Amino acid sequence: MREAFKVLPGLKVAFGDQLIRVYDCDTAVNTGYYTFSYVKDGETKSLPARYSFTYVKRGDAWLIVDHHSSAVPSVAK
Repeated sequence: MREAFKVLPGLKVAFGDQLIRVYDCDTAVNTGYYTFSYVKDGETKSLPARYSFTYVKRGDAWLIVDHHSSAVPSVAK
């Protein structure tokens, strides 16, 4: 992901619907949708995607231990 920020300066993300579930007070899963937007050749582009994050609590900090993201498939015409 770091490379995307170098190639696409000004890359932004907007979170949409999400579902957060907490298990045993030290594990949480967040799934949902987000949209990345950036400007390329003067034109704003957007890429809707779905994601999941898994967190584990260590002391007072929540650490991301797993992440998946994939583009939302386009609708067949």
